[in-house]
Amino acid sequence: MTKRLYDDYVGKISTRFTEALSEIEAQHNFDLGDEFEVALCRALRKIVPPKAGICRGFVVDAQGDVAGDDIIIYDRLLYPTLRSLAEEDYSRKEKVPIEAVYAYLEAKHTLELDGEGPSSLKHACEQVSKVKALCAKREAIPANRINAYLVINTKDPSTISVPPGFPEARNPIYVGVVGRRVRKTGNQELLADPIAIHHLLSGRSMGHLHFPDLIVAGFSNVLVPVIPELPSLSVSFRSPFFISDRSTLSASICNKAAFGIGVCLLLYALDWIILGPMPWPEIIGDAMGLTRAATNA
Repeated sequence: MTKRLYDDYVGKISTRFTEALSEIEAQHNFDLGDEFEVALCRALRKIVPPKAGICRGFVVDAQGDVAGDDIIIYDRLLYPTLRSLAEEDYSRKEKVPIEAVYAYLEAKHTLELDGEGPSSLKHACEQVSKVKALCAKREAIPANRINAYLVINTKDPSTISVPPGFPEARNPIYVGVVGRRVRKTGNQELLADPIAIHHLLSGRSMGHLHFPDLIVAGFSNVLVPVIPELPSLSVSFRSPFFISDRSTLSASICNKAAFGIGVCLLLYALDWIILGPMPWPEIIGDAMGLTRAATNA
């Protein structure tokens, strides 16, 4: 029997995560999508580092444009929401500035692989695409910035580079779709066979400008970004992020470890992301009725 790394760390994360969901499901039957979103937030809270806040709601830019409607993971040290000042409350929805967002997850208790309804994979991908597009408006953090305010000075920028497969900016948003159960369409039975799910997912075109970085389709199926490497045409897992014009989403069967893999990819992304500063001068100046020029004086 093949031994897994770190005493099967991913498998144990997956078991812990699914047990947390099952414990919550014993109290709430997940008949409503909101109930599953709340359960997912609670399960993530047991694993995600304390620096990351978790809430349900929307990402918002300075002009008031919003996107999303599900789970947001954000820097609560950078931007504590009003409810996180006490205890995270997942029953109500927040608006989190794009500058403070680490990740966004579209949660589906039952994910429909075909169709265009609100539970469909297509709809979920459209939602994460909109969130990714809105967060792309924030100022990109270059590789030579070591935190929100400090930059490494160098006369030769080429001496500082990102690892292969990672985005050039240090503050990409990580987005994913998480489905607990899977069916082909809304009027068909649930799919329990990972091989059948795999066939439905393999080679699927998402058709969006901004692809998800992760898709979890049930307990044993995931899609993760890989980068085809010429000339061998082999594929290699490099980073948790989907890189436009370079990455493809690769479907894999993982025996009851999909949620663990998804959580570890999220942790991997959080390990990479360095968020920029909140525009506090503009925010405070706006509240004081000052002009932008005056706040920069």
